[in-house]
Amino acid sequence: MNKKKIKKEKFYSDDQVEIMRFVKIIIIIAIFIGAFYLIAKFFTKDKKAEETTEQTQITVNYDKAIIGNMFNRPYEEYYVVIYDTTSKDATMISALTSKYTQKEDSLKFYQVDLNNPLNKTYYDKDNSNITTDFSKLKVGDLTLLKIVKGQITKYVTTLDEIKMQLAI
Repeated sequence: MNKKKIKKEKFYSDDQVEIMRFVKIIIIIAIFIGAFYLIAKFFTKDKKAEETTEQTQITVNYDKAIIGNMFNRPYEEYYVVIYDTTSKDATMISALTSKYTQKEDSLKFYQVDLNNPLNKTYYDKDNSNITTDFSKLKVGDLTLLKIVKGQITKYVTTLDEIKMQLAI
């Protein structure tokens, strides 16, 4: 009574073989991508745990300006002092502006730093061309502008004239 096992062979068509091969490739790719995902998740999880998020408070100084937006300030009348904050007179100019702004009847006062790269195009050491035409505006090392309704009404270019204009 010897039972013989009959081995059945399955015959697949060419289409079935191609489909099985395609499915195997898709499964291998899915396993490969899954492995990369898990490895990446494992390593980035450790890095995220080590990182501490520090929040820095950003403050905006509305008294500092750039020449490009000095004509569109929200005040009708104000002063703009344009100078190099690294110059030898910078502390004197800063002190003058502080002293002026402490006065009761002072106008709004803005400071423009010529060291700012956005202001470099308006700087001409030898020739200051103060004009209401913004595209032709050039300032020297030190300039105080009085602006009324978006127009330059007065300008001075020396420290003594600034003291006189501000009545300090």
